[in-house]
Amino acid sequence: MRGSLWKRALAKEKRYFNTLLTGRVKRLATQFQKELEVVSHLTSLDAFTIGGGAVIITMTGSDVYWRWAWSKITHLTGDLDFYDNKVYYIQVDKNDGYKSDLFCQDSAGHILWSKKGISGQVDVHDGLCYYVDVEYPFNTTHIMCCDALTGRNHRVVLEDKDVERFLGLCPASGNTLYCVSGTWGESKTWRIEGARAIRIHPTSRLQIPLGLADSGEECGLLVKKGSSVYEPYGATLTSWIFPPKEHEPQWVNVRSGHMVTQFEGDKRVWYCESHKKPQQIAMIQAGLIQPNPYAQRLDLPYQSFYVLEPTRPPYIMTVLSKSPILHRMEPGRPPSIKILDLHSIRLHATSLDGARVPYLYVSKSPITVERPKALLCYAYSAYGSSTPVGWPLLQWGPLLERGFAIAYAFCRGSGDLTLAWTDAGRREKHVRTIEDIEAVIQAAQTYTGLPAAKTLFYGRSAGGMMAGSLLARHVDGDLIGTVFTEVPFVDTMRTQTNRTIDLTPSGMSEYGTPDKSPMHFGAMLALSPMYNLPARGAPGVRVLCRTGLKDRQVLPFEPVKWIRRLRGEAKDAANKFLSYEPDEAHVYRSGAFYKTRAVDLAILLTWLEKK
Repeated sequence: MRGSLWKRALAKEKRYFNTLLTGRVKRLATQFQKELEVVSHLTSLDAFTIGGGAVIITMTGSDVYWRWAWSKITHLTGDLDFYDNKVYYIQVDKNDGYKSDLFCQDSAGHILWSKKGISGQVDVHDGLCYYVDVEYPFNTTHIMCCDALTGRNHRVVLEDKDVERFLGLCPASGNTLYCVSGTWGESKTWRIEGARAIRIHPTSRLQIPLGLADSGEECGLLVKKGSSVYEPYGATLTSWIFPPKEHEPQWVNVRSGHMVTQFEGDKRVWYCESHKKPQQIAMIQAGLIQPNPYAQRLDLPYQSFYVLEPTRPPYIMTVLSKSPILHRMEPGRPPSIKILDLHSIRLHATSLDGARVPYLYVSKSPITVERPKALLCYAYSAYGSSTPVGWPLLQWGPLLERGFAIAYAFCRGSGDLTLAWTDAGRREKHVRTIEDIEAVIQAAQTYTGLPAAKTLFYGRSAGGMMAGSLLARHVDGDLIGTVFTEVPFVDTMRTQTNRTIDLTPSGMSEYGTPDKSPMHFGAMLALSPMYNLPARGAPGVRVLCRTGLKDRQVLPFEPVKWIRRLRGEAKDAANKFLSYEPDEAHVYRSGAFYKTRAVDLAILLTWLEKK
């Protein structure tokens, strides 16, 4: 991605995109940026503390900061821990978003030692600091430890250089620490004792280690080979009566008795104990219930959670340990700030094979009060990840304010239901994901009474593959009239058959091995956003695409190549536009995000108004 041809291609795309920046679009973008930034201020909460209150951790919805309780100096971090009046924290390199560094800071603000070029995790345990070594940019290779106070005497705890796997640390109850090496579909787990790693449950497919119960026995959840069902192990956990089986566990504290589950996008908090029916403490329709990750093994008298849900600003939820008693802390809202109250309802669509596919409909008014002016359909559905619904005003507020509705689709392949639901959309079964999103779009159009011309599909990264596949199947705009995609994974055949590309090996458990398996090759080719387009491209659909030239996850040549193919034989932009930022990567930094998102939303609003 260098040389004169590449520079000319980028310059051409920039000229095309600049034609969209009319006076009205610029005025709207200025207003939209203000609206997004106002909403973003409400996400900043002092969510958690560690070190007996010495360290305050602030969540912002997308970023995490920490500071000493007596200081106003904040530090952006990916992970942190506290030991012996010192904070150990990870910070992304300012000049390269794919490098992370580890720092040890004392209570006076002095950096005592540091380590460069590691992954985004740290854990301090019994005087040793544990971290994960990385071969730039993504391949995790070793679990390492060193003396926590001096940063010296670095030792290898575990080595796994398999480029298809990720290594990670997993702190758990009872002051225990584990490491996990996994693909997107299976894992291996070790318990860490000093500089040793001891393999546990080697014959199982997946493991969620939970540490030691009050009685001292080791507990956790595992999935047997050939299965998609989590089963408990350890006497304390096996004595619990679990929530209904469709509510799959996502997090468990075996000492406090609390569990977070999910089903059809919803998240619930339960209180469980031996031989008694579980008590549901809280439920949100979709979004995030993030347990305090820094207190999992501290056996605190309470459990706290950072909550993002569709219809209200973020808040902190606190539950007393060994109790179903719930407390909420709502964020402060200055009286001058007016925030749109959102309505949400869970609905279902019927996929091509008869499967019921849930989706969440979000708008400023119920359909019986006011029909929306346009429909935005959103899906990700890859890697077993939950659909990032969060608080929609953070991403889409200006459109929701102006009458748009959003349908968040929980398609097969996502992590919104059960492991079996995830498995049903992987590798050669990925076609089910595409069929599911088609069904959701059609169902949402029927529910709202809106035609394809008033329908926008948004897909990001792996969700960009869905956008590209939908476009290739509906080039004349019979299903969707507009597509907005960011850093889209669209040159799927080239990327997944080239193992020299950074992320290709780790994606094989999700997309298969088309370079070796004829079945995987055929399945991927059938959904290829590139190779299923006719020579005329996709003349019936407007497309707005955004990328970052420093992206190492989806290389920027993919969207550039794709947008040009979408134009077919046209000699102009043909309503297909690509924008890029030269200094941004796969995820834009917050300053660039609000500015560019405001411009994109302004363009989309003007397009959908004309349809």
